[in-house]
Amino acid sequence: MSKKTCVAALVGTLAVALTTACTPTSGPAAPSSNSSASAPSDGAVRTYRKAQAKEVMRQLKLNAAIGIPGEVDRGYAEAAAKDRVLFVFSWGEGCSWARTPDGALWRLHATDGGALVRDRDAEEAFRKVPGRADLWTCNPAANIPAADAVDATDPYRWAAGGYTWVRWNGAIYSLPSPIAETGTALSVAKPAEYAPAPSMSPSVPTPN
Repeated sequence: MSKKTCVAALVGTLAVALTTACTPTSGPAAPSSNSSASAPSDGAVRTYRKAQAKEVMRQLKLNAAIGIPGEVDRGYAEAAAKDRVLFVFSWGEGCSWARTPDGALWRLHATDGGALVRDRDAEEAFRKVPGRADLWTCNPAANIPAADAVDATDPYRWAAGGYTWVRWNGAIYSLPSPIAETGTALSVAKPAEYAPAPSMSPSVPTPN
């Protein structure tokens, strides 16, 4: 065999080998999409979230039943009522109330003078829509007096000594600032905390 014949035969053999090597071979068939496992109709996460949402709504309805917004700590408010002390909370922009043990809400905003005003509209609104989200904007109180009114029958507020005080049912409380949205049970103040210090008059020598 001549040299040319050997080269041609070698090239032909390589061509066949390369062609065979580059020809794709069919592998095992891909599994059909119908063979994949179907997801459960109601998984554990979804079940948990549904139960969580139901519990939140239940709590909001319990708050509404006693006339307070959903953000207020209901247990704290009920404990204050059992102790017969004032409970204060805020809601919205500049809105706040004092809650007496009977469930009445007394406005701490938008008042003129020392007497607090019972807010029956707020009581009804908080009961009507559990967890209502339409936060209100309220005007501030005006003309808060600088002296107590011991004969006041409704909750009465005044400012003295750098603090704001509220008299109710014969007891006096100091209002916190700011008032928490979740609420705060107020403690009865001691007379030394709110009573003005007696004026110290200079002693006058007694004539002999």
